[in-house]
Amino acid sequence: MIEDFQSNCSEPEKQNCVEELMSLVFKVVESEIPEKTVGIAFSGGVDSSLLAKTCVKLGKKVVLLTVGLHGSGDLKHSLYAGERLNLETLTYEFDLKQIEKAIREVICLIKFKKLADLEVGILLNFVFSFARENCLRTVAIASGIDELYCGYHVFKKNFLKGEKEIKKIMDEVLTHTVENEREYEKIALRKNIEKRTPFLRKEFVDFSLKVPLNHKIKSEKDDVRKHIIRELALKLGVPREIAYRRKKALQYSSGIHKALEKIARGKGITAAYARERGYSGVREAYIKALLEKLGRK
Repeated sequence: MIEDFQSNCSEPEKQNCVEELMSLVFKVVESEIPEKTVGIAFSGGVDSSLLAKTCVKLGKKVVLLTVGLHGSGDLKHSLYAGERLNLETLTYEFDLKQIEKAIREVICLIKFKKLADLEVGILLNFVFSFARENCLRTVAIASGIDELYCGYHVFKKNFLKGEKEIKKIMDEVLTHTVENEREYEKIALRKNIEKRTPFLRKEFVDFSLKVPLNHKIKSEKDDVRKHIIRELALKLGVPREIAYRRKKALQYSSGIHKALEKIARGKGITAAYARERGYSGVREAYIKALLEKLGRK
């Protein structure tokens, strides 16, 4: 039942939870990122902005790194968000030929269960290369917050099924993300980059799993979610318009999703061709064909 996790916390209890979370965020970021200079994989959203602000308050030099297809939402918003955060923001625009080359490089390095996982891997391949070009050795990623604080649409979709189902989904998406990050580590090593994921550290995960769910998601109509994270971001100085920006999946906002489809169609792969072979679409048909060509299943 919904009442199981819609506990009525008093305002002092809620603020105490925010303070505990803030202390832990500083602790895990400081432990995970000992370097004085760090690049942040930046989308202009609340998670990467929170990570960036925390690093700044710990006395680190922060460089925001955004990659995307020309004209993509991430490039435009990240430049604006970087200005609002008063932080150096570097952007890199890639084209279809570069994406095609990156696809071949990444699918030879990592295993992936979903096309979305591959798309994120391709983006990180660009981020890590861009970091090296700018003499950065360490790149931090805000992975873990969406999984632990109900950032994904799937939490809203299943809200009415109750606390048990929400926690089951949380465990599943967290496990999937941890597995993906192990694979993305291979890309980082290939690029000679130290990849850091402070919000996947055990102490942060353990604490976050105990945070009352009504601090994360309010109802089946909640399009904001991650409420306590957004409040913490505000306390650390993230502007409200950034702290409360609604989530859009990285592969969509960067333009990589549409780019893959365009590449596939450019190879002559049609929706009918994909459908006849039991694929979900032209992107999957293209990637499967490429994997077979490269001798990978």
